[in-house]
Amino acid sequence: MRKRDTCMARIADNDNNPYRFYVYAWCYPGGRPFYVGKGAGERDTSERGRNPIFKRIVAKIRRNGSEPFVARWQDGLCEEDAFRLEVAYIGLLGRRDKGTGILANLTDGGDGPSGAVISDETRAKLSEARRGKNNPMNVPEYREKVAASKRGKPRPPEVHERLLAANLGRPLSVEHRAKLSEASRNMSVEARAKIGAAHRGVKKSQKTRERMTAALRLRPPRSGFKGVHLHKSGRWESGISIDGTQRYLGLYDTAEKAAIAYDSEAYAAYGGNCYLNFPEKFGQSCAADNDNHQDEAVAA
Repeated sequence: MRKRDTCMARIADNDNNPYRFYVYAWCYPGGRPFYVGKGAGERDTSERGRNPIFKRIVAKIRRNGSEPFVARWQDGLCEEDAFRLEVAYIGLLGRRDKGTGILANLTDGGDGPSGAVISDETRAKLSEARRGKNNPMNVPEYREKVAASKRGKPRPPEVHERLLAANLGRPLSVEHRAKLSEASRNMSVEARAKIGAAHRGVKKSQKTRERMTAALRLRPPRSGFKGVHLHKSGRWESGISIDGTQRYLGLYDTAEKAAIAYDSEAYAAYGGNCYLNFPEKFGQSCAADNDNHQDEAVAA
């Protein structure tokens, strides 16, 4: 059989399969869909016959040095189900031209019907169909495409600020904290090496340095008093680092006295914007307490 005849026979076999249809999405490199369609054969990867909005989005992605990718959300469908799901997805995600969502589609799908209304039952079916392993975003190949598209590309400063604002002050549940702690304790050698390599040699901005310094000032000690440790002489040594310079504050008979000496120096340098061992002591009595304790300090 000639090559053309073989090709035509394959097309004919495909046309006779009632479950040859699928619903697909064109996505940004980060994974967000911008077009949803129904197709068969290789329609999903073809750029022929696409609308102007679709073409502008694809061109912009490529100008930025990336590539969009195509994901088949539902496969092995009859044409009726494919049309129905196409309409449902477009209705769910909304259209740019109508100001209702994120898609570049210029019709409501379903071979061109307009004004399609998605019932609560259909929404529930769509939600159930895309949970867990059925969610295309949980497929390893899909996740790797998203990861590869982001790898080596630093986030713009405005994105960092939005993420910071969204997470600032948000408390973590006890369960979440326990999971983070467990993950940190059981981190593999390879994972630690990757994290170290990713940060090594990266110059931090002044704003980042200031935030890190502020976080260190406010961080409580893991045990005992901040700025205090037991000296080899058996007495308690107090010290503090200010602007990168370590200051020795003396030796004291008790850990509490050494902690108050630290508090006094920290409060003088940073006011209330730092961790204090005895915050309740600060006020008019703080200076007097510190004078008394400084008299008891022994030079090293």
